[in-house]
Amino acid sequence: MPTRVVDVGSPADFPLGSITPVDVDGSPLLLVHVAAGLFAIDASCTHEEFDLAGAMLEDCSIVCPMHLSRFDLASGAVLDPPAERPLATYPVSIVGDRVTIGPDRREQMP
Repeated sequence: MPTRVVDVGSPADFPLGSITPVDVDGSPLLLVHVAAGLFAIDASCTHEEFDLAGAMLEDCSIVCPMHLSRFDLASGAVLDPPAERPLATYPVSIVGDRVTIGPDRREQMP
């Protein structure tokens, strides 16, 4: 979990429709770019810890390819089971020509 603001690249590094793995202070995260914006989430599904880098995007949600759990990118909320716990999400900012993540995990509702 990032404890500080971390520069992860240029906006051009994250094209629309991309799911890009990034390492933030030793934590594997994904930076996801959809029409609604850029979102940073944990890289593993909360159901079986499956890697979400190969997931599918649906509007402002991500679908785990293993068991099709679907999560809201903005809140991390579970939209479709079998997952029961939300994904952690992190604040993303564009400052000048740089994309930053952090500093803290957003609080999630169970």
